[in-house]
Amino acid sequence: MGPQTSSNQAGFPSIRNIGLLLGWSVKFKLNEGAAGGDRWVEGMIWCYDSIAGAVILQCPGTIKGRHTYRMIKVNQIKDLQVGSLLEPHPPNPSGMIPKILEPVRPINVTAIAMRENAAVLADDARRARIGHGVSRWAQEIFDALGKTLPVRWHQTSIIILDDVLLPGPFYRSEDVKMELEARNAASATTTATSTSSSSTATGTPAPAS
Repeated sequence: MGPQTSSNQAGFPSIRNIGLLLGWSVKFKLNEGAAGGDRWVEGMIWCYDSIAGAVILQCPGTIKGRHTYRMIKVNQIKDLQVGSLLEPHPPNPSGMIPKILEPVRPINVTAIAMRENAAVLADDARRARIGHGVSRWAQEIFDALGKTLPVRWHQTSIIILDDVLLPGPFYRSEDVKMELEARNAASATTTATSTSSSSTATGTPAPAS
């Protein structure tokens, strides 16, 4: 059977017996909403759900031998071109298309959960490599160091090898400190600030350092 066209301005639902087209290659003209925004999509009708009012097309994937699936609402379809079956079949007395579609295989829920967890961990790792409150220059330095060394952010400072601290905002080599040294310096600063605040509140002079 050669391609046939069925124009339908009211939408695809008025075309009867769409279930008979399962396994047929078709082209749909979709109404994208904007004027002149119509476009064609092509694939094989893999599923039709009359309750949801949707058609699922099996379309060629980017990798040979694999497919992608696209769900299309029937009220978006303005026109239909019917091609032919994927492979020839003898006439069916009932008029129904013989079952030629690839069956849906059981889903390995455990494997899906593992893939989801791996994807979440990978995304968390990616987000952790993005500095917050830092300049573009700082991020470029972080990314460059990260190509050869394990690095992570600590506020606006870059921690290298979990032992070396490169403080912002200038990230100069002369400012590099061992992380323990930086921690001690930060602790001393915090202690001095706390002592000064306490002395000011009580009127007692702070001890000389």
